[in-house]
Amino acid sequence: GTGGGALPAWFANEQGAVVDAVELDMAVLRAGIQAMGLPPSSLQPVSGAKACVHDASVAVRSCDTRLRVYCCDGADFVSAAAAAGTEKYDIVVVDVFDGNGSTPPAFVSEEFGKALGSITACAVANLACPVNMWDEAHEFNAPEAAALVRSWRKGFGPNAGVWSVRVAEGQNIIPAVTNVGIPPAEFLEKEAKTAAEDG
Repeated sequence: GTGGGALPAWFANEQGAVVDAVELDMAVLRAGIQAMGLPPSSLQPVSGAKACVHDASVAVRSCDTRLRVYCCDGADFVSAAAAAGTEKYDIVVVDVFDGNGSTPPAFVSEEFGKALGSITACAVANLACPVNMWDEAHEFNAPEAAALVRSWRKGFGPNAGVWSVRVAEGQNIIPAVTNVGIPPAEFLEKEAKTAAEDG
């Protein structure tokens, strides 16, 4: 989900990335525009997953249009992108919660994992984790995270690698799945130290 648009805007503005952001709820997008700085010009005037994927695939990108926001179902967008075979993303960030704080089942399914694995080299999820920060999360005490990782890993193929980061605020867990295996531990340690130093 796009939510207020802070993360997609950061990728576009600070990292120079070309971003297609998807949000199911137009009321959330209106709130993002009115209260959180989401640029109104980023909202695209198309609806339905197939139409949104088509628009994303033919969009001419410039510095002013790095961020394009679509209002449609994110799981349907990923499935439509996989079916069309036109969109390939460096990374896909899945940050969706239902009214109970859980990831909707469509994003945990094997079908979604397979579609996701066909459109990106790396996918990251923001999940609520019922496990205390100082305890290890595993398939028995964090079954939703385990199910998501299992289905995504299967969708990314036999060489898929998985790693995760715990977030103390809100007790979230951020798993990442890639089709090229796990980065070396030294790299992860160096990047974690750099991120901690940068605040």
